[in-house]
Amino acid sequence: MSLEDITDEDIFALIRDNRLKGATMKQKLCVLGSWMEYELGSEPIKRMRLLWNKEDICRRFLTLEQFNIIYSVTTTDLERLVLLMGAELGMRRHEIVSVNIRDIHKGKITIHGKGHNTSGKGL
Repeated sequence: MSLEDITDEDIFALIRDNRLKGATMKQKLCVLGSWMEYELGSEPIKRMRLLWNKEDICRRFLTLEQFNIIYSVTTTDLERLVLLMGAELGMRRHEIVSVNIRDIHKGKITIHGKGHNTSGKGL
């Protein structure tokens, strides 16, 4: 098999190979992609736009009904605010716990989140 013969299915088969874990898999795919780009002038791995999730994180999504059940048992405004900031604004846990009273001004909240400079991202 030559580099030209490698298909998207071959790359997915490599990803599904349980013998390689997270960072090792990503490293090997990056090396393969760089080699293919050097040899062939194109990198199928970038074209495939793979999304990487940390293996140890189990993301759970709630239905609207489940959210409403949780919301209905909140007892304080703070609990309701935290739930709404996560659900309606899509804020991460770290962003929610990092909100300070100084960040709230004239009906806007400045969020200092991942990938933003110190001026934050106003909502």
